[in-house]
Amino acid sequence: MSGRKRQHPGRWKAVAGAAVIASVFSPSALAGIVSMDVFRTESSVPLYAAEALGRPDACMDTSQGDGPVTFRDALDRSLCNDPKVRGAWQDIKEKAAELGQAKAAYLPTITANYQGIDDDSTTDVHNHPTLSSSSHSFIQTVNATADLVIWDFGSRAAASRAAREMILSATATYRAALQTAVTTVAKDYYAALGAASQADATRKAMDAARETSLAATMRVEHGAAPISDRLQADTSLQEAVYASQKADSDFRAAKGVLALDMGVDPSIPYRLPDIAEMNHLSGFGGASVRDLLQEAEDSDPNIASAVAALNAAEAQVDKAKADGLPTVSLTTKYTRNNQPASLGLGIPEFPATGRDWYVGVQVRVPIFDGFSRTYQIREAQAKVAEQEESVRDARKQVAVGVWTDYEAVIASEDNVESTRRLLSIADQSFDAANRRYRVGAGSILEVLNAQSALARAQKEHVASLADFATATLTLAAKLGRLHDW
Repeated sequence: MSGRKRQHPGRWKAVAGAAVIASVFSPSALAGIVSMDVFRTESSVPLYAAEALGRPDACMDTSQGDGPVTFRDALDRSLCNDPKVRGAWQDIKEKAAELGQAKAAYLPTITANYQGIDDDSTTDVHNHPTLSSSSHSFIQTVNATADLVIWDFGSRAAASRAAREMILSATATYRAALQTAVTTVAKDYYAALGAASQADATRKAMDAARETSLAATMRVEHGAAPISDRLQADTSLQEAVYASQKADSDFRAAKGVLALDMGVDPSIPYRLPDIAEMNHLSGFGGASVRDLLQEAEDSDPNIASAVAALNAAEAQVDKAKADGLPTVSLTTKYTRNNQPASLGLGIPEFPATGRDWYVGVQVRVPIFDGFSRTYQIREAQAKVAEQEESVRDARKQVAVGVWTDYEAVIASEDNVESTRRLLSIADQSFDAANRRYRVGAGSILEVLNAQSALARAQKEHVASLADFATATLTLAAKLGRLHDW
């Protein structure tokens, strides 16, 4: 007896069945499923960047405007374009998706399978043709399986708790990224304002040096002063020209850095306000450093992130322990097929329908895993100890940062007043020396010394304004007072 049997799923009925399945799981259908947020985990994702600071339309506003760019404008545009801020925000969405995966463990898993086979079977029995047979049928098999974990020792609960804590940690990290971005923008913004004022101050110093040079030239031409006066005045003028050119270059560089922070082409011109107009910034109203330290510890995102990571690590310890304990699941399966039936050799096949269905309880009891679970628990416990140290370190770093920034605010606020008085005195001194020289009562050295002192006073006053603004905003960011500016 010899026989041959061919099976191939390539006929049109199989193709039709595959097409039905493909239509159910088409890219558009899958996209709709992916976009669903069944467990509403996206509700834990905060507003993005400038939106979180009370400007819900800031990231949609791309207009440059005709007025000067304020600090808040620069901050909003920078936060909307900062890649680290955007990355930290996306990390929250990633952690929210992980929470969804943890919650999904509480629902059943359902799997469906379809198989369509075009079966062309022929059996030739030599010398006994009555026993030979030939059949052609399209066999379809459909089955569905469902499993549901109905009880465990807290593994799923621990996984969900860890995922929630990781969302809190990622959110705190995002706030820390905002804080860092605010500090960076504050430094770059007031560096640009300071550079603009420095350029203006050096131009004024150059104008003053030019007037002094003209006065010295006139006195030399009238024989009222030696040629050395004009040479010294011309030397001072050239130094002032060099300083002015360098200050202009520094301003363009600082302005370009700020433009890049804002995601703007640095070659596009824009205006900045006068740094003297920034004196409305306050210095925290006499709050004690102890109060500020407590405020920072309560609101600092680095501490919050470290604490949340610690809680997540503790939850992972519970999960590692629970994973080594029994689980009870409810399982069911239904199968249906139309495999033809035959009573024996030489008897033709007859259409038939087969069904199989069962429901049962499955108990999974881990017995031995080569001590893998033991070391997983040890690893999780070591992670907890590591995170405890991270919390301590975060608190220490926050305290050091707040103390340093608080002292910087106090010192820079005092320096603003000191340099303001210095500038007033230097300006009066230069006017007096210049008048004395013009009437022949003073020397060129007196004028040049007063002129240099005035230029230094102007630079120091501008620098003190920039330092005070930067220190104030840096401390405000550390205290979580981002809505105040």
